Amino acid sequence: MLPYCNTDSMNVFLEELAKEYKEDKILLVCDGATWHKSKGLKIPENIEIIHI
Repeated sequence: MLPYCNTDSMNVFLEELAKEYKEDKILLVCDGATWHKSKGLKIPENIEIIHI
């Protein structure tokens, strides 16, 4: 659980998700939250984000 819903927290989540499933390709479906579309996101190579 992260203390905030923002770009920094989303980056922490993405990094941990990528590490936990490093052998997999992840398709992450997100809603339209601002931090899901931020230009400051650091999306790991094994994650692709699509928006609903």
